[in-house]
Amino acid sequence: MAESVLPILASRTRIQRHNFDEVVRICKSLYQTRESLENSTFYEHLLEMDHYDGLRLATAQMIISSSAANRNMAGGDILRMASNIIKMDSLQSNSALPQDKRELVHIMSITMEDYMQDKGNKTLQFLDFIYEDNALITEEIKLNVASSYDQMSDRTKQGAHVTQGKHADRDELRSRLMADPVFGLILNETELLVNQAVAKSTAIVD
Repeated sequence: MAESVLPILASRTRIQRHNFDEVVRICKSLYQTRESLENSTFYEHLLEMDHYDGLRLATAQMIISSSAANRNMAGGDILRMASNIIKMDSLQSNSALPQDKRELVHIMSITMEDYMQDKGNKTLQFLDFIYEDNALITEEIKLNVASSYDQMSDRTKQGAHVTQGKHADRDELRSRLMADPVFGLILNETELLVNQAVAKSTAIVD
């Protein structure tokens, strides 16, 4: 993961190789180090650990887990997202491309939190962005699709999945994670990139 994203992240963030090494150190200190968890899976760790250690382990997986290590199934999403934001932004502003080619590059960014709060409208914005004035998809079709996402959201709220809902200590855990000497820099730098990308998309939509 480090070799893949560091050259890109270095151009816009303060994230460096030693930050990856520190996250690896946290993984090794948390994973299968307790007697009760020495043969347990990642998921079983999250069920047994206290909220903050579980959050730290899950965050580490979302930052540095390499796709080769888990058969391309999961992990590394946070820094791959940051890397993709920078790459797309560079493509849009690439002076080596003719101006008419740069104008063909359109980017829309939506945060997961915004999407989860308003699935229908965010889906409609996405469809408007993708299809623009394309006559092959009518406004009625787009509204029907957006409505189906709203209905799906209502059904999801009735479920009992282990990740459903918000814990009472969510805000406290988030604050602790953002202030963490290892995770804080990585998460704050990534959040800056996300906020800039979303602000740019919002300005284009408005």
